Amino acid sequence: MPRTSGRSQIPDSRLQIPIRRGSHSQIANRQSAIGNAAAALLTICLLTPPATAAARIPADKLIAALIRDLGAESYDARERATAALRQIGPAALHALEKAAESDDPEVRLRARDLVADARLGIGPDWPSEIVLLIRHYDTLQEHERRSALYRIGALGPKAVPFLVRCMTTGSRNDAAHALNILQQRAASDEVCQQLIRLIKEPNNEFLARALTWARAQRTQALDGIETLALRKPDLKLNPATEAAIQDIAAKLKAGKPKEALDAALALPKAAPASGPADPRPLYLQAEALIALNRDNEALALRDRALALNPDNQTPHYLAAELLASLGRNRLAAKEWLRVVEIPPNDTDLDTNAYLGLSGLHSAGGLFEAAAQYLDKALQRIAAVKDDAAAKALASALQTEVDRLRQRASAYPVPPDAALDDALPAGELQLDIRVLTKEGKVEDLQAALAATAAQLPIASALPNLPVLDLPFASLRYDATRRQLLLFFHDVLACDPLPLQAQGNDARVALHTPGATYIYKVDPATGTVERLARFHKTYTVALKPGPRLAALASPAVRINGIPYDWEKATDGIHFDSLPERFDIVVEGTAPLGRRITVRAALEAAEPPLARTTPAPK
Repeated sequence: MPRTSGRSQIPDSRLQIPIRRGSHSQIANRQSAIGNAAAALLTICLLTPPATAAARIPADKLIAALIRDLGAESYDARERATAALRQIGPAALHALEKAAESDDPEVRLRARDLVADARLGIGPDWPSEIVLLIRHYDTLQEHERRSALYRIGALGPKAVPFLVRCMTTGSRNDAAHALNILQQRAASDEVCQQLIRLIKEPNNEFLARALTWARAQRTQALDGIETLALRKPDLKLNPATEAAIQDIAAKLKAGKPKEALDAALALPKAAPASGPADPRPLYLQAEALIALNRDNEALALRDRALALNPDNQTPHYLAAELLASLGRNRLAAKEWLRVVEIPPNDTDLDTNAYLGLSGLHSAGGLFEAAAQYLDKALQRIAAVKDDAAAKALASALQTEVDRLRQRASAYPVPPDAALDDALPAGELQLDIRVLTKEGKVEDLQAALAATAAQLPIASALPNLPVLDLPFASLRYDATRRQLLLFFHDVLACDPLPLQAQGNDARVALHTPGATYIYKVDPATGTVERLARFHKTYTVALKPGPRLAALASPAVRINGIPYDWEKATDGIHFDSLPERFDIVVEGTAPLGRRITVRAALEAAEPPLARTTPAPK
């Protein structure tokens, strides 16, 4: 089937992923069995992104509407709201704590039960005996708590929030038992993923050990490790300047070098007169000039940028971060080396610069150099930090140094091997397809072909089917030509632009889990649902020539390992993640073991409108 490509630029330090999308005029029909052999599935290729951005439903509005239904007249409505809030879990905790003080006794009692369970990490599908055990955990004797932890740990990933709580607020014995259970009995990639998400800033040795262990299990021991080591110094940045720099970087990644150059040239004029010269506008100008085939000018600007501020670490540190985000690894390494060359030599910037250098060299397969840089960071951490968490971190970092040296022995490189820049954007693409498993293929095709518009709706809580909730309603404002979504009597998101004509206008609404077809009557403003089609997704990696040449490739998507062949053929997702974090590791033809990382914020484009394809 003929295909066209649409490019989506990704803000990532090593790679950008263009998303491949399907043709407007053709669509592939096939029957497949995903979960249910009888389900008819339609493969619908994605269009380029819609002109209308998705209206996003904030989490607080959805949670507020569900809490209001805790006091609904209908018992079924109260039960549905309770189940939904339990499914949301900790994200609803703050609002539930307020609801627990409500004047409505039904709301107050249900909210208090939900608050207690959310604080303990109790999920909606936990066995009743385990729920009872956790609720009374604090009243147990020490030997009983140890036995209880082993039973709770048998839940695997579901037990992680409670075990993290034990490591945070429990006794040293409880924390040690919880850590041991995570590492020995509940170890899995999903467990590690949760630990990384839940432990933002470890404030004791057990949390630090749990976090470094989780990163090492996911071969991400160096990702964000500066968060564990030291808080990033307060560099007193100008918010307007930082926003402008990010905007210029986004223009470069979007393939707009002329716009980026104009903005980068104007940036120094808008910067504060006081303070050291910022090299980043020069680097951004150089990037734009490279894209415009003005290489000599670009090289001169890079030399000027590196020579600035010979006695100030901060500008070089900021430049290194920017260059790494643009995939300019060699330039980033030069700037980080300038940081450690400039005295004083015992600052937080020195430590984080060594961590950055180690990360770049590890990803490039230069493991011995990565070990040496990490060892330098470790020496500085040990010299300036003497608390328990720092000691636990130092132990974990030493383990990582040893691991890097083992990899250096397994994958030797020539003595003159140099750091490479990131692979070009075309080296990895995602092919995303949408599958429907409800209704006939012909019905969906005909329904989409008859719609006047397709409008996307995103939700901060994508696992809840927002348009199926009993308090959700749609109205049409003919004066403003807008489709309005309400929760109870409150507007749930920004109005959706819609020019409905006649008394039988059709519109398709795309949500994270389903596509809905509605009939709109402009005269009365009423909106009637005609059909709903539940969706699933297939995501396939499409490597370019350099990635395809890697031997023994290993891939992780959102922390989960996949077989390379399966990942390139297509992975099934019940719901489309908002973000794809992709890590590909493989051996290059000359023997270097390299790692490529990419990040994609995924927003689902609308489904293709088409007439049925010929048989």
